[in-house]
Amino acid sequence: MGEHGHPEVIGTLGHLEESGGRGIVVSNMEELVKNLPRTSKVGVVAQTTQSEDFFREAVGYIAENIEEVKIFNTICDATSVRQEEVKKIAPNVDVMIIIGGKHSGNTNRLAQISRYLNPDTYHIEKADEIEPKWLEGKEKIGISAGASTPDWIINEVVEKVKKLTSE
Repeated sequence: MGEHGHPEVIGTLGHLEESGGRGIVVSNMEELVKNLPRTSKVGVVAQTTQSEDFFREAVGYIAENIEEVKIFNTICDATSVRQEEVKKIAPNVDVMIIIGGKHSGNTNRLAQISRYLNPDTYHIEKADEIEPKWLEGKEKIGISAGASTPDWIINEVVEKVKKLTSE
């Protein structure tokens, strides 16, 4: 389970094929339902930044349809913790800001989770992308960041939010 074309996924498939196995990549339930092989044995591996919710749902579906399933939950703990934090924060704030690279799998998933729970979610890479109108009339602002977002960028965002909300 992972993003098509992601270096981690490509590497995992390469190792699998070198050892005589074969695999498919699915990034959502629709792809899984459509492409699940008709076989009696399946191994499941997840990209380290994959969504825990998707992983659980997919594993459940696979277990219902395949006789023998070997599961390797390779999702990074920090990724899981951040996703759970966003699930708790996003519904309870007026606006949510997710900081991190636009091409970062884990940051994009944080933004996706947040946007589902709070449509007033913005995904930015740096503080100067914040638009003052996002914060107008907002009392509670939530901030989260992808795993590889440097602390100094997070601090700049926090300071800019403080400045804009105190004006």
